[in-house]
Amino acid sequence: MDTVSKEKRSEIMSRIRSKHTGPEKALKEALLIPWTRGTKAEFNADFLFPYAKVAVFVDGEFWHGKGKVSTLRKWREKIEGNVRRDRRNRGELRRRGWLVLEIWAARVLRDPGGTASFIEYFVVQRAGAADEQGELFNPMAGVSLG
Repeated sequence: MDTVSKEKRSEIMSRIRSKHTGPEKALKEALLIPWTRGTKAEFNADFLFPYAKVAVFVDGEFWHGKGKVSTLRKWREKIEGNVRRDRRNRGELRRRGWLVLEIWAARVLRDPGGTASFIEYFVVQRAGAADEQGELFNPMAGVSLG
């Protein structure tokens, strides 16, 4: 049983953002390489690196089914639907040759720089493998990690 009224719960839940969340903002500030936001064609990835075919999803623990799932039927069904959608959409990206990185929001908040480095490693590896001649866009050009 919920401890607040239906109206209050609706008000609280309406304030939860699905884009431009705190973890996404922290990661955006920490990333040193160019990225874009995914479109519907890329299943709305939070961070997209098309030159390396890497898609990054920053998932909130509650909404994506990590840990305790709500006992309220409405929210349990919503969360289970999110998990099914994630599995289907991300599987399709993988079938199209994309590397999909799924990162929990709490990890980003604990260590935005480390998370960014983790992502950048895979992007640079994939971008380099895509064009061994070095003609592909170099995401690290002009960036000093020293």
